Amino acid sequence: MGEILSLPGDGYFILPFTMAGYASGIIFKDDKLKLIFLRAGISLALTTATVQLIKFSGRFRPYASSSGSPYNFSFLGLRNYNRSFPSGHSQASAAVYITIGNNICESTLCKIPFLTLPFLVGIGRILAQDHWFSDVLGGIIIGSCFELF
Repeated sequence: MGEILSLPGDGYFILPFTMAGYASGIIFKDDKLKLIFLRAGISLALTTATVQLIKFSGRFRPYASSSGSPYNFSFLGLRNYNRSFPSGHSQASAAVYITIGNNICESTLCKIPFLTLPFLVGIGRILAQDHWFSDVLGGIIIGSCFELF
């Protein structure tokens, strides 16, 4: 279940989704749509760079933590595969879906799916034991910073 919920935040999905949205703005000559997806792409790029820089030092993922504690930190290193803070999936989904929801939707009812999707991705990451709760929360905060501030 966790892997399924994580899919909308995976790079193999979210990057083509963002590029397709931008391309559809070009094809349909919709400048607003093109601008929204360009903004989402820029948000994705900037927040992803931030997350990758932060992951150089951090703690191990839940499945890699020998103590089973979220307080097991590691030293600086170039390999960030087992680094869990912050969650890249949560950051990517927040960067793209919050930007799209805030700019495409005019009603609150329309915004709800876009604004809740990053939290569902985060729940998936926790269920799959890829991240701690604070990793997901940190990823969502970083991902939403470009749009909200």
